[in-house]
Amino acid sequence: MIKTAAELLQVAALRTRTVNVRDADVRIRELSVRGRQEFTEIVKSNTSNAAAWLMQMSVIDEDGKPLFDEESTKALAEASPEVVEAIAGAILEISGLKAAEKKD
Repeated sequence: MIKTAAELLQVAALRTRTVNVRDADVRIRELSVRGRQEFTEIVKSNTSNAAAWLMQMSVIDEDGKPLFDEESTKALAEASPEVVEAIAGAILEISGLKAAEKKD
């Protein structure tokens, strides 16, 4: 049983996962409560920026630091849709915003 706020916060730490896209491993982190709220607002206002925003917030290096900043995120508009959508989909899934697709 959790007895302190610190114990609960340890349990509630953001999960990470490695996804493989085009034979490359990409480290992602789930969105925080605040991140989920921000994402909801972004989707309501302009869905064309949603995938790039997700990647800016959740694609991380081995130390947990974001790979993209605001400026480098702009380059994602010229990236492969297959790659961007695969990574964004994995971020949505780990964040509880998308049900995992069943593979037959």
